[in-house]
Amino acid sequence: MFTFVLKTTLEVAAVILLLAGYLNEEKVIAFEQKLWARLRDTRRASAPAHSATYLASREAARKNEQERERIARRAEYARKQAVLLRTSDDPEPKRVA
Repeated sequence: MFTFVLKTTLEVAAVILLLAGYLNEEKVIAFEQKLWARLRDTRRASAPAHSATYLASREAARKNEQERERIARRAEYARKQAVLLRTSDDPEPKRVA
């Protein structure tokens, strides 16, 4: 029952809005044009800020990736260069390069 009432109310509202739009067509068109112009201007004004933010975040991510790769390369080099020796007397391994 509730869905029927809601559906009927929305259909009646749609018909009323269509009639109002048809009767005031010039005003509706002018409103739409002003709305689109305002949206276009807002997007144009904020585009450089968005671009700068995006580029800065991409640059930071690239630097972080390079830093992680550098650390991984150094760790791999250190693992290859280090030789761990363990004697029967000494429980601690000794690092010999």
